Amino acid sequence: MAWAKVLGEINQAVQAQGPIGLDLLRRQKIAAVALLTGRPLILYGTACTTPGKTVPNMLLMIEPGDKVGFDEVTRNVPGPALDVLLHSPGGMADAAAALVDLLRQRFNDIRFIVPFYAKSAATMLALAGNEVLMTTAAEIGPIDPQMQVILPNGVQMYSPAYALKEQYERAQGEVNNDPTRFPGWVATLSHPSRLVECELAIKRSTELVEKWLKQWMFAGDPDADKKAKDIAEYLGNHSHFNSHGYPIRLGDPKLAAAKIARTNTVSQAFEDAVWELYCALDHTFTMTGAVKIFENSLTPTDCVVRSIQQVVVQVPQQPPVAPAPGAPTPQAPGKPAVPAPAAPPRPPGTP
Repeated sequence: MAWAKVLGEINQAVQAQGPIGLDLLRRQKIAAVALLTGRPLILYGTACTTPGKTVPNMLLMIEPGDKVGFDEVTRNVPGPALDVLLHSPGGMADAAAALVDLLRQRFNDIRFIVPFYAKSAATMLALAGNEVLMTTAAEIGPIDPQMQVILPNGVQMYSPAYALKEQYERAQGEVNNDPTRFPGWVATLSHPSRLVECELAIKRSTELVEKWLKQWMFAGDPDADKKAKDIAEYLGNHSHFNSHGYPIRLGDPKLAAAKIARTNTVSQAFEDAVWELYCALDHTFTMTGAVKIFENSLTPTDCVVRSIQQVVVQVPQQPPVAPAPGAPTPQAPGKPAVPAPAAPPRPPGTP
């Protein structure tokens, strides 16, 4: 079992080398993948699937600040080929586009490796590669954009642009047929530009993916235009999935034309090495305050880590000991002791 094996290796490394042993072990796993392929590797991972770790969404998503990390870990990497191990819940389409521009200025042959989870804008990013490799556990997702919605109580949430657009169009139809229904739609229609924003967001995400597929994955293919358009429209249409988190796995017939393959097509040793690297990444997020890591396979490595402060809770070393029978019950600090009730008087002559 790779997860337990890697955890055992981490524990041994930490015992021998201290806390730095965790990072050294993860870097060994990165080097092991690169050694098998002969290609440089960068890692971009977030704590998006770490159970029990409360992290602000902005720290997990693909956002403009990620360009700093990508620049740092690719600056010294020789081209023209690059592998990118990707583990992300997604984020901003325009931020993903900025990352693609940065990577493509430095590398001609980019292969994205998805060991477990790459959704939304991370799916878009992966489809900017010449090829995508996935393990059997991996999943990508729809690319339909999510729009921020602020409820009347101030709570912020995200809703599919497709659903918001459909809601506006439904409102328009109902009000045209029966104007008395307008008051019921006032709150929903209170954002004057929302419909246009949704239409533009949907258009933006699908056009980016279509462009990237034609330019790189399907470069030189006489059917590039049709293949790219079909895949972008499939992934960008919310009605095909009804959930932004829908798991799209290897073998999806709608993606048959895409250059997406299982990691073991390189070799079984490569697939095993990729999975062990992912396990090392997962343990890093569980055992530290790190929430986002950018790292490369160079020696010495280049690495950028985003982290949150961990709160240390003091736990008593010994469990509380129950008082002996007949002993007085300890009182809470600041509260006077309550006297025990007096024994009832005994009748005269009672011993």
